[in-house]
Amino acid sequence: MGLPLLRLPHLVITNLEDITDIEDLTCLSLCSKRARNILIVCRPQNQFKRQYVRATVTADRTSVDVQLQPVIEVIQISNLKSYLQTGSSKDCQLFLYRTVASVPDEIRKLETVEIEGQRVPCFRYSEVLLTFWEDETIGLRKCMDFVRETFGFPLILLVFSQKGMWAFDWINGWEQKIQQMTVLVNGIQDHELKYAMEKCESRTLKTCREFQWFRDVDRKHFPSDSFQFDLHKMKTKCFFASACHWITVPNIAASFLEALVIEESSLTDHDLNLFLRLWLVGGFPCLRYIYLHIPLGIQMETATNGIENDLRKTSYQHKFSKTCLSLCSKRARNFLIVCRRHNRFKGQHISATVDSNCTAVNLPYCRIEMIQVSNLESYMKKGLSKKSELFSNRTVADVTDEIGKLESVEIEGQRVPFSRGSLTLLTFWEDETIGLRKCMGFARKTFRIPVKLLEFSAKGMWAFDWINGWEEKIQQMTVQINGIQDNELKYVMEKCESRTLVTNGGCVYSGVSEEEYHLEYYPSESFQFDLYELKTKCFYTSSARWITLQNISTSFLEALEIEESSLTNHDLNLFLRLWLVGGFPCLRHIFIELCENISADAFANGVRDELRQTPYQQTLPREGYEHVPYVQYDLQQKENGNKKASIQLYPIVNRVLMSVWK
Repeated sequence: MGLPLLRLPHLVITNLEDITDIEDLTCLSLCSKRARNILIVCRPQNQFKRQYVRATVTADRTSVDVQLQPVIEVIQISNLKSYLQTGSSKDCQLFLYRTVASVPDEIRKLETVEIEGQRVPCFRYSEVLLTFWEDETIGLRKCMDFVRETFGFPLILLVFSQKGMWAFDWINGWEQKIQQMTVLVNGIQDHELKYAMEKCESRTLKTCREFQWFRDVDRKHFPSDSFQFDLHKMKTKCFFASACHWITVPNIAASFLEALVIEESSLTDHDLNLFLRLWLVGGFPCLRYIYLHIPLGIQMETATNGIENDLRKTSYQHKFSKTCLSLCSKRARNFLIVCRRHNRFKGQHISATVDSNCTAVNLPYCRIEMIQVSNLESYMKKGLSKKSELFSNRTVADVTDEIGKLESVEIEGQRVPFSRGSLTLLTFWEDETIGLRKCMGFARKTFRIPVKLLEFSAKGMWAFDWINGWEEKIQQMTVQINGIQDNELKYVMEKCESRTLVTNGGCVYSGVSEEEYHLEYYPSESFQFDLYELKTKCFYTSSARWITLQNISTSFLEALEIEESSLTNHDLNLFLRLWLVGGFPCLRHIFIELCENISADAFANGVRDELRQTPYQQTLPREGYEHVPYVQYDLQQKENGNKKASIQLYPIVNRVLMSVWK
């Protein structure tokens, strides 16, 4: 029996909306006018704060997007032949292995939805709703109005190519101007680009190339080499452009732009010097921001010729974030804790990494690395931040001297030198194990967000013992098994008390020279482990040749994913037979990569009557496998009629997914 969703109290519906993806809410709002009206009335206040609509009209697709993610795609039925060749959703189940002539028949069989007074066929593909229209211009207008009115989003961005010039004229003519327009210049004519640049009334205009390496075989240049345009004719205030061989310093000087970004320009370091000289004497009065790409490189002597005395080099350490600010003093940290906004880090978490490349605490938008001073030589060879300014082109002795000159901060009662990268804070310790403990304690107390993940290799076994011993267990542990010993892996699998355990890796090149290179596999071929000894509920593993069907049947796992297994079609068939008679009572999810090609006959041998193939319109593929053809079957357990399951077969990649529910 289904859940009467629309009969629930408004408060319950509001909470459900708050945790539901925008793609699912869009489909729900299309079910009926009543469903849409209830979603509008019950919409949580500020649920979609800072979210916006983007319209996309390119050669690949015409769609309405929310936060850059397509939500509704508009497909013109008369253009199906072209769409099946270049469309963004051409690999969906509706089009796969079908001719152009047979697709319209399939479209007529689809369910229809009403969008702004017009009923059209629709098909759910991954997270996008495909809609089919006689005229895509009408379709885009109606879909855009539907999304904007249903969710209250503003339209901020239009992305268009030559195909979408009509959309540019339509949206550019609105009384309320949108914030940005982006022109994909591939295939666009010079006069069309000039028209867009001259007429655009949005605050920001961006021109860029669409990535089409597989189609743009002749390597034509857009705009053409003869293209010219006077920037002072632009009505926009911010211009971001690629392929700007036509822009010169005098052209910039004559403009009224406040922000300018130029990629692939023809400017040189002489032009940069001229720009700096003009600015120093009052040129470019409107300009607040400029970013230039100098393709031939910058010679500092040429770029700064004659203005050396007006330049002052800025230290790279003078950049701060909330993490750095909280390290300035105890008062600053306490101030940030007291003034922290409620739910500022809702849904965020802390993770720790201890492997051969780095030891770090990962925070939202920032990472704190702990570097052991005695291991500097090793870190400068393979460390995660080895290319940072502090280490580049320096010897170990030089870096040691630089560390002695760095500012220091106090972390949990201990002062240590630190250096700031772009999104990384490097801290230097006598013992990195102490560093990780103190930085972890600092992060948890300052930001009040939970630790949910530990990623470690053989180097980080101490971190596993430490965190696994916490009274409050973390959600997941991930083991990099390359280089780990069998006894260490067994120890981790047996002792881990997190809900989810993941083992990554499997093989690595080993050897001194190219002639001696060979693959080493982890764990070894003799590795064995009984899954019933696992305390964890979810186990995801790669290189799992040691797992057998009998091993799975004795476990208490709720979710199991196996890559590179030794299981065969016969094992899969036996698995189904056992499940149908009540086997694997705890299992709710299993994903297996077989060691041989999937055979439908061997898979269904003896259980064909129990399998019911599901129409693809009612299925949803596994995330990451949207473009892989699959077949789905439904089945029901004999011993327990309330327990049902669906099985998806992906023959091309030899993978099987099974989900169980009651």
